[in-house]
Amino acid sequence: MNLNKQQAENLILSFFIFHGKFPPGTTAANWKQTKMSDMQFDDPPLPGNPDFEKQKLAVLLQQQFNQLGLGMISPLDILKEGTKTMQDLADFCFKNQSALGSIL
Repeated sequence: MNLNKQQAENLILSFFIFHGKFPPGTTAANWKQTKMSDMQFDDPPLPGNPDFEKQKLAVLLQQQFNQLGLGMISPLDILKEGTKTMQDLADFCFKNQSALGSIL
């Protein structure tokens, strides 16, 4: 059974709180408007792979869905697009979740 929209948003919020990636000043009221360019990713970036942390977080986020028996295609493109917001990421995850076996 898939997560409903609120559950998907809560998973995204708690995941990024746990990993300490929100910028200072982020609140429960404004987290959805936070842009990817404002998130504390790849700071400082690795010289050979500036998106290393985004790649790692994309895999870890997929694993969060896997632990719930759900699959999800990689959200890496959303994480790499600086103009996308956390709401965009939550919407992507909600729309692209499926029973674990159906995406393999």
